[in-house]
Amino acid sequence: MCENLIEPLDAAYSYGVGSNDDWGCEVSRRYHVPVQQYDCFDPARPTCGGGTFVFHNECVGDRTGHRESRFFDTLENQIRKNGDTGRHLIIKMDIEGAEWDSLLGASDELLASIPQITMEMHGFDGPKILEVIRKL
Repeated sequence: MCENLIEPLDAAYSYGVGSNDDWGCEVSRRYHVPVQQYDCFDPARPTCGGGTFVFHNECVGDRTGHRESRFFDTLENQIRKNGDTGRHLIIKMDIEGAEWDSLLGASDELLASIPQITMEMHGFDGPKILEVIRKL
């Protein structure tokens, strides 16, 4: 991560955590902030001694609603529901290809307010990928 883009940090969001969130644990411990964790595919709730996690059994997507019995909401709505709109935050995404639609569904204003997004990119061979890169 780029240290110069992090502090002062108010909150962090970790999408796609599974049973382990080393990134979230490190961020929470180092910067003394809560990490909002989202994963609707793996209900395991990671723990972090010395850190603060808030787990949400919910996925991020380009629109709000249920898909195949899983609840999805937009990045903007999730940040708003947690009271973090306008606050300094960073994001980590490892959501197996859903990152593209999630970012496309976010407003330009929201994306411009997030100084750093750490992502594992999946399936980056379609035209939508170029659209996301341009948007960021």
